[in-house]
Amino acid sequence: MKHFRIPISILAASISRILSSLIFATCRFEIFGDETTGSFRPSHPRDKVLYATWHQRLIPYIWYYRFKKVVVMASMSRDGELASRYVRAFGWIPVRGSSRRRGREALNEMVPYVEKGHSAALACDAPTGPAYVSKMGIVSLAQKTGRPIQAGVWGCDRYWTLRSWDRTRVPKPFSRILLMFADPIYVAKNASHDTCEGVRKLLEERLNTMMNAVDHCIALGCRDAEKIDGPMPLRQAIPAKHR
Repeated sequence: MKHFRIPISILAASISRILSSLIFATCRFEIFGDETTGSFRPSHPRDKVLYATWHQRLIPYIWYYRFKKVVVMASMSRDGELASRYVRAFGWIPVRGSSRRRGREALNEMVPYVEKGHSAALACDAPTGPAYVSKMGIVSLAQKTGRPIQAGVWGCDRYWTLRSWDRTRVPKPFSRILLMFADPIYVAKNASHDTCEGVRKLLEERLNTMMNAVDHCIALGCRDAEKIDGPMPLRQAIPAKHR
C-alpha cells in the first residue's frame, strides 16, 4: 500500500485558512470615509483597482476580499509558497515573483489578469523591506494597465505580532478592525520616470499617513480616524536591524 504525504505547505495553508476564518468571523470591520464624497474611501466594488498596502498589514485584506479573484504577487521563497497556497484558499490568484527574483516577469504575468477585469494587490514594501518604504512595482503595474492605485491600511485594538522582518500583525478574535482607503492614484502610460517616482513617494506618504491615523484612532478610542492628527509614522516600532 502506498503512503501519501500531504505537503507541509498545503497542510499549513489549510489550517491557516480555518483559523483565519474563525477569527475574522468574530471581528467587527469598520470602513472610514464617505463612499461618495470623503477623501478616504474604498472604490465601488465593481471598480477594478490595484490595492496597495504594507506587508505588515496585508492579512485582513485577504479575508475581506475573499473569493474576489484578486491577483497578488507571492515571492519565490518557502514563505512565499505558503503565502501562495494561503491566498489561493481564499480565492485569490497568486503569481510568483518579487523585487529580488522574477519580479519583472511576475508583473508582466499580472497584466493580462488586470486587463481581463481582475483587481490586483501588492504589499508595496515586500518581500523584505525596508518596512514602510514603497517599491516601484505597483506604479509600474498601474502604468502598464491604466488601472488606478488605491492605498489601504487597517488597524485594530487587539492583535498578535509575528517575529517576521516587518512584525506582521494578526488580529485577535473579537477585534475592532478599522479599514481606511485613499483616493485612487492614476498613472499615465507615457508617464516619465520622474513622474512615476513622484507617484511612488505619494503612495508611500498616503499609506504612512493612514497607518498613523488608524493606529492613533485605536489608541485613543475615537470613532473617526480622519480627524486624528499625529506624528508621521512610528517606524521605531520595528527594530533597526529589521529595516
